[in-house]
Amino acid sequence: MTIIKVPHKSNPPNARLPNTGKKLENSKENKQKVETIPLLPIIFICSVVTAWCLALLLNSFGIVGNDDWFDRSSQELRNHLQHGTPRYRPHSEAPNDKYNHQIDGYEPFIAIEYGAFGSRVGASVDGVMEIFPVNGRLKTPNSVAYSNEGVLVGQDEMDLPLVNPKNIVYGMRSIMGRRFSTDQTLHRDTEHLPYEVINKEDKPFIRVIVNREDIILSPEQIQAEIFRQLKLAAQDYYGEEITHTIMTVPAYFTDDQRQAVKDSARLAGLEVLRLVNEPTAAAIGYNAQNQEYLNARDESFVLVFNTENADTEVTISSIEDGMFGILSTTRGECTFYPPNPPPGESVDDRYDITTEQYQDRIDKHIAEQLITTVQNALTAAKLRKGDLSILIMTGDESAIHKIQPFLETFFDGKTCLSGVSPDTAVLRGAVYQAEILSGDLDGDWVGAFDITSLTRGIETAGGLFQAIIPRNTLVPTRKFLNVTTIHDKQTKMMFNIYVGERAFVKDNTLLGSFELDYLEEGPAGQVVVEVVCELDTNVRLEIRATELGGGNMAVWNAGEGFDERHMTEDLKKMLVDAERYREEEDVERWRYDGKVADGDEFGIVVVPRKEEVEQKRRQMWK
Repeated sequence: MTIIKVPHKSNPPNARLPNTGKKLENSKENKQKVETIPLLPIIFICSVVTAWCLALLLNSFGIVGNDDWFDRSSQELRNHLQHGTPRYRPHSEAPNDKYNHQIDGYEPFIAIEYGAFGSRVGASVDGVMEIFPVNGRLKTPNSVAYSNEGVLVGQDEMDLPLVNPKNIVYGMRSIMGRRFSTDQTLHRDTEHLPYEVINKEDKPFIRVIVNREDIILSPEQIQAEIFRQLKLAAQDYYGEEITHTIMTVPAYFTDDQRQAVKDSARLAGLEVLRLVNEPTAAAIGYNAQNQEYLNARDESFVLVFNTENADTEVTISSIEDGMFGILSTTRGECTFYPPNPPPGESVDDRYDITTEQYQDRIDKHIAEQLITTVQNALTAAKLRKGDLSILIMTGDESAIHKIQPFLETFFDGKTCLSGVSPDTAVLRGAVYQAEILSGDLDGDWVGAFDITSLTRGIETAGGLFQAIIPRNTLVPTRKFLNVTTIHDKQTKMMFNIYVGERAFVKDNTLLGSFELDYLEEGPAGQVVVEVVCELDTNVRLEIRATELGGGNMAVWNAGEGFDERHMTEDLKKMLVDAERYREEEDVERWRYDGKVADGDEFGIVVVPRKEEVEQKRRQMWK
C-alpha cells in the first residue's frame, strides 16, 4: 500500500482527515504532517483485480473460448510492473516488447553465417532481417590475433602492426575437423600458412607465442573466439543471454568438419540447433521473398551459383509444394585474369594485343570455367539445362556482375532472380530457418533437405565396398540391405562401415566397426540379417543389424559410439580418383565378388531382399 505525506497549513480544531479518526490541534508554532491513503490508486488496483478474476471465471465456464487476449494483457501488465519503460535498442528503428524482455523463458534464436573469410550474425526483428555489428562491422573477418595484452578478434593485419605476424591466425574453416593420416592434402594446405601448424594427435594445432611462452591451440578453440564475439553482439542487442543458433556451413563439409563446427560453437557457449548447407540457405533466402516459387505445386529445379575469392560452387536443388532438397553440388574456379598466351606467341606479341582482344580473351576464359562447373553439376543431378527454371547467384557482388551475363547466356537468356542481395542471401535463409524454429514465423514450414557428400556402405566378402546410401542422396533418409553368412555354422558377423567412392574398402575411409553375435547356427546363406542405415537431418549416421527370425540386434551410432574424426579425405580428389579407376575396378569387382578372403571368418555377402525379387519379377512379366 502506498503511503504519502500531506502537509496542512491551516485546519479547523476538530477537522478529520479522510479515512482517519484523529483530530489535529491548531498550533501556530508547529505545522504537523499527517499520513493519508488516497482512494484513486486503491480503486484502480481493485478494478484490475476484479477484471482479472472475472476473466478467469468466464474462461473456466467456457464463456470466453479464446484466451489469447487475456494472456497478452497479463504479460503486458507483468512487463510494465517488472521492467517499467522498455530499454533502448540501439540497432532497431522501433521497440518491440517481445525482444526487449524475457517472457516466461523466451529466448531469441539467432543465425550465424560461417563464411570462408568472414562471419556474421543476425535474427528476424519485426519480420525483417537484422544484422548485428561487431566492432562496427556487419561481417567479422575470421581472424584472431594473440598479443601480450590479450586476444584481438576480427581485425585486419594492417590494424595490428605491433602483433607478431605468426600470432595472427585465420582460415580455421579450411583445416578444422581434418586429420593428417587420412587427408593427403592437409599438409599441402597448411605448409605455406604464415602461422605455425603442428601435428598433434594426428590433428592440426596452431602454435603461438605469448609473453615468451608457447601456447598450443586447436582450430575449434580459435574459431570459438569469433563465435563468442558474434554471440556477444546478439546479446548486446537483446539484452539477455543467447544460447541457441542456426549455422551455415559449406555443402561439401564432411561429418567430422560439421562436428568440429558444433564443438567450436559449444566452446563459445552456443548450441547449434541445426547446420544448414550454404546453398540450401541461399535457396531459402530467395524463396522467402518469392512465394510463387516457394509454394509451387509442380516440381521445379533451381541452380545456386556461389562465387567467393575465385572459388565457385554450383548447387542444383528441387522445389515442390514448399519442400526442396539439393540434388548435386560441384566446385570449381573462376579467375578474371587472362590465361597463358597460346603456344608460339612471344612476349613482344602480347604487347600488340588491343583492349578488345584482351577483354575477349578474358571473357572466353571465364565462360570456359563457368560452363565446365555448371555442366558437371547438371550431369551429377541428371538434368539438362532446359530443365532448370530458377537461377540464383550468391557471394561476391563484384564478381557476380562479371559472371551473371555468361550464366544467363548459357541458359538461353534465362534471368537470375533479383530482389535479394547476393551477399546476404545465405544469412537471410538461415535467419528464416531460425525464425521458424523459434515459433515467431507466421507462415508455412519450409522443408530444407541436405545431401550426402559421399557414399556410405559396408565391407562384404573379398574386401568389396557395398554402397547403402549413395552420394547425393537427400537426407534425412533410411536405406535397407540384406546380408547373409559365408560359412557353415557361422555365429557372428563383422560390420565394417566405410565412406567413399571406390570399389574396394582399402581405398575408402573406415568410420567404425561393430559385431552381431549369437546368430543361429546353420549352413552358409541360411541366416539372413537386415541392415538398416539411417542419416538424420545433420547427416549423422546410425546403422542397425537385425537377425531375421532370431531377433538379435546390434546398433552402431556415429554420434555416440564414434567420436573420432576420420572422414576428412579431400572430396574433390576422391571423386576424381573414383572416376579415373572406375573401369579398372569394375573388372576387379567382378572377379572378387562373393569370394571369401583369407582370414575372413565373420564375413558377409549381400542377398536380394524380397521386395527386390518381386520387383524384378514384375519387370520381367511386363
